[in-house]
Amino acid sequence: MKRRIISTVSICVVLALAWICFGQTETPAAKSSREAARARRGEWRERQQKALTEIGAQVTKIKTSMEASSGGRGRWREASEEERTKLREQYRKVREERTKSLGLIEDQILLLKGRRTVYQEYDKSMGELTGLLELAKKEKAKETTAAIEKLVAAKKKQFEKKVEELKIGERPRPRRSN
Repeated sequence: MKRRIISTVSICVVLALAWICFGQTETPAAKSSREAARARRGEWRERQQKALTEIGAQVTKIKTSMEASSGGRGRWREASEEERTKLREQYRKVREERTKSLGLIEDQILLLKGRRTVYQEYDKSMGELTGLLELAKKEKAKETTAAIEKLVAAKKKQFEKKVEELKIGERPRPRRSN
């Protein structure tokens, strides 16, 4: 009787250990998908670091241009016409550089937001325009409908260009709700 109990218990222990070991082994597909997700997170962090570095560089550039152009009002009043022309040209260049830097900062902020947020904001803004388009169609306002359709097409094209330019990626899959 004791032999049977001992045999049964030992068989149960061996089966339990085998079951635990089997449950801990991963399939190659699960392991590779986990490694791929880890690699994507690493790339994402790297992109964020690059974006933050670029933002810092552009902010520094804007600060130096602002410091260089400070005190110009006093020079303007006493300047001759030729000097004023030079100052105008200098201010125009500074303004163009500042505008370019601000555009680069905006692009980097888009990268920091992440693709899910970028697509959600786009969908929200396009939803509002689509609502206006439906209202214009309902009211049979042909010119307004055409103008809104043109605006929607232009915004869509601009967004697709920006997504491609910044390599934001495809539209993320919707999250599952429990």
